[in-house]
Amino acid sequence: MKNIMLSTLIFICYISFVSAQGRYVKRVENNYIGNIERVFDEHNVVIRTEGDYNTSNKKGIGKLFFGDLNAKIEYLLEPSIEATSGLRIVDSMKIYTLEIKTITNFKEVNLALDREFDSLSRVNIETENFIEATEHNKVIWDSKREERAKHYKINTKSIPISASLVDRLYAKTVVTIDTYEPVVNIVSSNNPFRDAKISYDDYTTTLRSVVGDDMWTLSIQPPIGEAEKLSDIFRQIILDVENNCFDEAKYIKMLNN
Repeated sequence: MKNIMLSTLIFICYISFVSAQGRYVKRVENNYIGNIERVFDEHNVVIRTEGDYNTSNKKGIGKLFFGDLNAKIEYLLEPSIEATSGLRIVDSMKIYTLEIKTITNFKEVNLALDREFDSLSRVNIETENFIEATEHNKVIWDSKREERAKHYKINTKSIPISASLVDRLYAKTVVTIDTYEPVVNIVSSNNPFRDAKISYDDYTTTLRSVVGDDMWTLSIQPPIGEAEKLSDIFRQIILDVENNCFDEAKYIKMLNN
C-alpha cells in the first residue's frame, strides 16, 4: 500500500452559459478533499482510491440523494412540477450496483409548503413592481426548495449491474459532459429574434461522473442534443427498475448504435 498525501486545496473549473434554449453549468473539481490513499496490488496497479469525498457542490435534493459519496455515475432529473428522481452506479472493487432514487412523499410535502410559503403572483402586477416581485419570488422559491429537501422521504432500490453496461454508460456520460456545447442560433441583424427558440420547460438534468481524481458535473435546463438522449436513457432505466422490467441487453444494444 502506498499513501499519497494531498493538500486540501480544491481546484474548480466552472462555466455558466445562458442561450436561447436555456442554461447549463459545467464544472470540474476535486473528487476528494484532504488526504487521499491509493491501494496498489502486487503488480503496482491501483485497485482503489480512498479519501474524504468532496460533496460541497451538492445542494438540496442532490445532496439528499447523493451526499454520502461521489459515485462513478450520477444522474438527477428535476422536473418543474413532478417529483425529482435519480440514479447512481456505485463501484465497490469492480462490483457494480445500480441505485434508483425516488421521493415517496412529494405531493404531501409540496402541498404543506405551498400553504406555508406565500409568493407574490407576477400576473397583473404593475410594471414598476415587477422587479420587486421577481426578487421576492426568487427568495421564496429558493427557501421552499431547501425546506422541501428537509422533509422528503427517499426510497432507494438497488440491483446489480454488469461491468459491460457500466462501461458503456460511463463512456457515454464522460463524453457527453466533456463535449457538450449550447446550440447557438444564427439570426438576422434586421430581426434578431427571427430564429430564436425560447424554452418554457423548466426541467433540469444533472450528469456527474468521476474521472481520475476529478469530478465532472454538467447541469442543463433543459437538456438538448446528446445530453437529452442520454437523459432519456437514464429516465427509462429508472422506470424499468421501478417496474421490475430492467433488461441490460436492451440498453447495451441502444448504446452500441
